[in-house]
Amino acid sequence: MASNATRTEYLETLRNEAKDLGVDPVLADAIIHCESSWNTYAVRYETDFPYADSPEKFANLNRISPATEKVLLKFSCGLGQVMGATARWLGYYGPLQALCEPEL
Repeated sequence: MASNATRTEYLETLRNEAKDLGVDPVLADAIIHCESSWNTYAVRYETDFPYADSPEKFANLNRISPATEKVLLKFSCGLGQVMGATARWLGYYGPLQALCEPEL
């Protein structure tokens, strides 16, 4: 579990991003607390997550095997526990491990 220092460190960024997106920052804070307890490196493997769109394409871009990409798509990562497949669906092309970076 992350310390309060992690929450304090990113709270201003959270408020600014939430405001820019029209999201209640109190709600965003609560979601992060429930999803990851403000642990920036929280990950969870969702064994039954069914989606794997274009794993070969993203594997080639990120220099990993298609099998590894398929596995990474089933992980939820970072403060908000974003699924790898959801990140791809939203247009993220980078390495899925980077979803643990709070700024991303």
